[in-house]
Amino acid sequence: MVSMKALYRILLLVLFFGVILSQAQELPPKPAAWCNDYAGVLTPSQKDTLNAILGDFERRTSNQIFIAIFRRLPENTYLEDFTVRLFEQWRPGLPDKNNGILIVIFTEDRKARIEVGYGLEDVITDLQARHVLYNEMIPYFKRGDYYRGLLAGLRVLMPAAEGKYKIPIAGKSVKKKRFKSDNPIVGIMTIAFIFLMLYALSRRGRYQSMTFGGGPPVIWYGGHPHHRRRRRYDDEEDDDDFFGGSSGGGFGGGFSGGFGGLSGGGGASGSW
Repeated sequence: MVSMKALYRILLLVLFFGVILSQAQELPPKPAAWCNDYAGVLTPSQKDTLNAILGDFERRTSNQIFIAIFRRLPENTYLEDFTVRLFEQWRPGLPDKNNGILIVIFTEDRKARIEVGYGLEDVITDLQARHVLYNEMIPYFKRGDYYRGLLAGLRVLMPAAEGKYKIPIAGKSVKKKRFKSDNPIVGIMTIAFIFLMLYALSRRGRYQSMTFGGGPPVIWYGGHPHHRRRRRYDDEEDDDDFFGGSSGGGFGGGFSGGFGGLSGGGGASGSW
């Protein structure tokens, strides 16, 4: 006769494996391409262009960026939990470098997340990932333009992952005027706090003024080769010049899946 204690253990095992199986069913299998549109919001040409861009980026740098677009989160599932589990299943990046990034979008929930692998957390911190979401991608997502939102995000994430560009971090509301560091009168006429700021900035030479606003901040930079002046959102000019002329018509294959990268939960989530 089976004891109540044994039945209790069996019940716990059944519940445990039931939870594991239900979670596994929520996740799509390992992808067949860099860009995976399960919501049907991208055209075939747009998917081909994104795959060509990400495939070329992987071949040049070994960094992997995967995209997953869904309609809705599974019921009773948190965005961060789902994204971490999807990252663990897809495993973007190399196992010895952990240099993968996963971009997940839920169109009907109006949520998105950038999950960053261990090896890239130094060059793409949580605050920097948040900046990319709110200042580069979400303004397009609000219009339903997921393609251009992804292009805008990749234009910043790709050079940052290579160490060629430092993503700005938004801070408190501060306005600065443009000063010339070699003018001694400025330091004399300003208060001590401004004087100390100018002294520190004088060691860097001429600098760009930054404007921080309320809500998701916008930072204006000029002249950096990997961060052009922001376009107006109604500008439909093609971005192919930045991505080396990548275009639709097939991305030529070459996708081999994730290699075993890991994530520690770094990145950022956003909604609109």
